[in-house]
Amino acid sequence: MFRKQLILLGILSGILLAILGTLALIGGSIPEKHQVISSDIIEHKQAKVWEHISNISKLAEWNPSISKVESIKGKEGHWQEFYATGDSMTYETVSLKPPFEMVRQIADDKAPFQGRWTISLKALSPEQTEITIIEDGSIENPFLRFMVHHFIGPDKFQRSYIDSLKAGIK
Repeated sequence: MFRKQLILLGILSGILLAILGTLALIGGSIPEKHQVISSDIIEHKQAKVWEHISNISKLAEWNPSISKVESIKGKEGHWQEFYATGDSMTYETVSLKPPFEMVRQIADDKAPFQGRWTISLKALSPEQTEITIIEDGSIENPFLRFMVHHFIGPDKFQRSYIDSLKAGIK
């Protein structure tokens, strides 16, 4: 009886390893570097949209995926975002061109991915602003590349950011 259980466990382990290996191989065929562009219209003045996205200390007020934001002492333009999942990530602002464009990037070498967002705003009318986010990123881990490409979606975080911004502007 015990021998049958060991054989079954060995077979199941082999199947699991084969599946994970296949996913890693498929993920390995997806390029490490990527560029994703998302754009949308926000029914608010450009200055109001800029005010929301440029004020780091208030990100958690309109973005429900962020539970807390802390500036990093001694590093101007650096902050850490804490998420409802318990995870956190460090970012830095690379450039600001108010009220048109900002560039932010991950400043955490241990993050599972790296990259930067270029966020551009364009006034379409006095009460309409187009937001465009260009993500230039890289994902080293092939399994994570597979998951992002096939299950999470490459634009998920951009869409979530834009949707939260649209809902959170008052």
